[in-house]
Amino acid sequence: MEALSILFVTFLAFSSALANPTCEECVLILAELQVGMTSYDHEITKHLHDNFCANEQLNNQECRLVAGHYPDMLDIIMETRFDPLRVCEFEGLCNKNAYKRVMLDQEDRNVNCNQCDRFMRVIRRHLTDSQDMDSYEVLLKSHAYCGRPEPPFLGCVEIVDKYFREMHLETMEWFFHPHEFCVSLGICEDNFHTSTMAPTNTTLAPGNFTTSAPGNFTTSAPGNITTVAPGNMTLS
Repeated sequence: MEALSILFVTFLAFSSALANPTCEECVLILAELQVGMTSYDHEITKHLHDNFCANEQLNNQECRLVAGHYPDMLDIIMETRFDPLRVCEFEGLCNKNAYKRVMLDQEDRNVNCNQCDRFMRVIRRHLTDSQDMDSYEVLLKSHAYCGRPEPPFLGCVEIVDKYFREMHLETMEWFFHPHEFCVSLGICEDNFHTSTMAPTNTTLAPGNFTTSAPGNFTTSAPGNITTVAPGNMTLS
């Protein structure tokens, strides 16, 4: 029931940010959000090592145990709470067989910069809200992660209890900036600053999205997501 409640709130956020969103637009934005949030394991771990671990006075071994597992925790949250088809199916926006392929044709994308900004700000609020983080902690301590028959590491529950919330807030503050994320998707133009998540070299044309930055997308036509290397995705 808790998961359905989260999905419902996420759908309402999408509906309020986008006027009459289509299944295609819903899946597109949420799939790109999910991929973008789970493609920077090395960068996130390094940031936590340089900042969070130093502030907590953790030694290198403790830091590897604590910060090294945070990307896996974030993956679980994004996969469970922000699954594109589950969110978009929840209110019947998509049927169960719709859009198994994620469409990235620029000519068909009707989401504008302001809509993307509004939606990403709502998502960021859910990622950093205290009650939502309570639910993330419960999720991580469940069979989805720490409660597996073979836990991912010793002391998993204790580390989630003691460190997850602070690591998560530190990462969201540094990493997830709504407007800059929309810039990285090619929906907004970056007129003011360089995005943490934006690609370093990007070329955009109808039906194409190409970047050389690790962890970003490369597409040449609508198609399926395929992993080509750790931290990189290609759609072809």
